Amino acid sequence: MYEHLLDSPKVNVWCDIMHDSVKGPFFFAENVMIHICGIEQEEEGEILFQQYGILPYFCHEVQNALNIQFPNQWIRRCGPVQ
Repeated sequence: MYEHLLDSPKVNVWCDIMHDSVKGPFFFAENVMIHICGIEQEEEGEILFQQYGILPYFCHEVQNALNIQFPNQWIRRCGPVQ
């Protein structure tokens, strides 16, 4: 895969897809995580986070930070959510 950074505005799109519902899509012009955490607080239930497009993190420091921020809510190999 080849990516080329252009000097153009960015928009992030996020959607929560569950077995029986879809929340979104939501469009953001800035940091998505700030807004997603706000959506999670407004909605009932839990939101699981998956880092898309980047290789899985195996560094223990990164895993520990993600476990603190999103306990049992981030998707990884050999983890609670696979």
